[in-house]
Amino acid sequence: MAQAITRKGAQGIRIWFCYTPYFFSTLRQSIFSYLSLPRISIIKLMYQPISRHFRKINRHHLRNTYENKSCRLCFGTHGIQAVEKGYLTAYQIEAVRRTITNRLKRKGKIWIRSYPDASCTAKPKEVRIGRGKGKVDYWYCTVKPGRILFEVMIAQRYSSQLISALQFALRKLPIYAQIILRL
Repeated sequence: MAQAITRKGAQGIRIWFCYTPYFFSTLRQSIFSYLSLPRISIIKLMYQPISRHFRKINRHHLRNTYENKSCRLCFGTHGIQAVEKGYLTAYQIEAVRRTITNRLKRKGKIWIRSYPDASCTAKPKEVRIGRGKGKVDYWYCTVKPGRILFEVMIAQRYSSQLISALQFALRKLPIYAQIILRL
């Protein structure tokens, strides 16, 4: 089932996970045989496209324009909006998501509106020049001013806790951002 989806080239999020023998003792054979998933022993949570025709692309240029499409809240009541242009890697997006969920103690709902769809390649150290482009090192997304990066919805009684969680999450971002509210 999972192989058929990736063969057709569907865009999505690939999340690799680790299993322990105690937790999956009864479900291990049925889950992995049905989905035909590889057994990976390293926890590696990272947002990246499932399949792309060309994985190595040229670097996106940061233009002096503002975001037109994703510049207002669509799902949540509070959000994080970018004020300046820059790049966000998949690790930074995951760090912000973990910070918000840990501070809110899993009470609200989070929407991630920025998706890392561009790849950055790098060659290993002490490799001579030539012999093609390097391997994909990490995934990133370009951010224009005005883009909504995250949206959060939570009950009204936890709104003070939400504001403090979003302020703490702003410190994880490499660009300047602000907290916005839906009126």
